[in-house]
Amino acid sequence: MDAFRADLESDLCQNPPTALTDQVTAYNSTMSSQLDKHAPNMKKKITVCSRVSWFNSEIKAAKLVCPIWRFGTDLEKNHT
Repeated sequence: MDAFRADLESDLCQNPPTALTDQVTAYNSTMSSQLDKHAPNMKKKITVCSRVSWFNSEIKAAKLVCPIWRFGTDLEKNHT
């Protein structure tokens, strides 16, 4: 956190531009570069599962009502 704070205390804070458009440009460029440095974009792989034909809205509703489906199939664990 200290490194991020120190990086933000740059010329932008110490010697800000006088014109509003220059301030906005400087702010956007400073924030963009600091975010790239301290919180870079990361790729995340998401696996998409195909839907099965037998899982319909009726089964989905029953699954919400029945505690066995919500918490697993161990009856002793769910009813103690």
